[in-house]
Formats: sequence, C-alpha cells, structure tokens
Amino acid sequence: ELISSEKGNVAFTATDYGSGIDVNSIKVMLENREQQFTYNPERSVINVEISDIVSETDVSLEVLLTDRVGNQTVEFLNTTVEPAPGQFFVEQNVPNPFNPMTTITFINTSDRKVKIEIYDILGRKVRVLVDDFFSAGTHSVIWKSRDDNGHTVSNGIYLYRVITDSHIISRKMVLLK
Repeated sequence: ELISSEKGNVAFTATDYGSGIDVNSIKVMLENREQQFTYNPERSVINVEISDIVSETDVSLEVLLTDRVGNQTVEFLNTTVEPAPGQFFVEQNVPNPFNPMTTITFINTSDRKVKIEIYDILGRKVRVLVDDFFSAGTHSVIWKSRDDNGHTVSNGIYLYRVITDSHIISRKMVLLK
C-alpha cells in the first residue's frame, strides 16, 4: 500500500502474511534495474529513493518478497514521482553497440561544469570528451571512436564517466566494427 510519493522517494507498506518478511530477500525493481531501499520491519515499510528521474513521471515498481517460511510474492506499485531537487541524470549512450559513433546525453538541472571521460575496459583513459560548463537542460555529446590523439580505437567495451561537482556516473558501451 502506497504511503507517500514525492521528490524522488516512494514509501509503501510491504504485505506481511504473518510469518515476517525475510529482509535479505527483498528486491525492488524499476524497469529491470534493482533499486536501493531501506526497510523498517516494525512498520513493514519499504522506502525507495529513485535517483534517475528528471521530471515528474509515472513509475511502476516491482517488489519481490519472500517471507520467513519461503512464501514468495510479487507486488506491483504504480505511482507518480517527482525528481529530487538538483537531480542530474546521464542516459545510456545511443546507439549501443555502436560503429563508429555514439551519442551521450545528460540532463543538467543547474549550470555546472561537466567532464566526460572515456576509458577502455582495462581502466586506461582513452579520451577526455568534454570538460566545460553547461547550462541547465539536456545536452548531447558525440564520441567518434577516437582517442585524445585522434587515432581510431579498437573494438571492445568502453566506459564513459560523467563527472560534476556532486556526481560521478559511469556507463558501459560497446564498439563493434
């Protein structure tokens, strides 16, 4: 049962069928991504902080629960959530896999410096894609599969890291030629 839904946070009661909920079995999923949560066993309340929304949006949470005797349930909770103040969001690059270029998009809620770095799978820095101030809004940057020296990089898995004054967000991407 929904208790509250506001500013990037959803709180709801978990159904307890009498034997108690196994805290270690709780999973909260949003669009196939596991979400961080806190659980108050005295009130059977699950509190989920949804950190990757940037505008008011409808969400559907899938909650997987197992009680202490092994009974499993799946509950669905549909609600509208507003973003937390000052939210910064990085989208998955598109296309992914890509050849030879891909677009990285981020949503900035305030004017701030943003740095995007590309790393190979071994953790070696390949490229500093941008290191500049960006206004509030949605911004896209294109990577054309080149390193800082202008050389084309090889096939493989790469990571891009988006750094601001208050966030470091990494995503994986695949270059297939």
